[in-house]
Amino acid sequence: MISGFQPFNVYIDGDSRKNHFAPSGWMGDYSDIRFNIVWTESPHSGKSCMKISYNAKMTQNAGWAGMYWQQPVSNWGDKKGGYNLTGASRLSFWVKGAKGGEKISEFKMGGITGEFPDSDTASIGP
Repeated sequence: MISGFQPFNVYIDGDSRKNHFAPSGWMGDYSDIRFNIVWTESPHSGKSCMKISYNAKMTQNAGWAGMYWQQPVSNWGDKKGGYNLTGASRLSFWVKGAKGGEKISEFKMGGITGEFPDSDTASIGP
């Protein structure tokens, strides 16, 4: 940790009051996503982790699916909210597949536009 900076947690545990965002921005083939925010099988830390499954049935004919973690809930840039993270320099998270060898096309942050847009964007992948 950099001196003077504290971690700003997006998710700690499924029932934690210290979670700062909500998984509420579903996109693409969103019906193909199954999501459990309190999965207790082998979390990296804490009591729980998230389990996200994607079946690729193309229910909405998009060929992809995604979710935004938003604040306030369902904020597509039309609601005042969010957090001032000036000085933050990194986003870190842990991801593992059920079997090994799974591939993620892209992890992306930011990009919401509107009256109250995200202030930055970044992506990584595959």
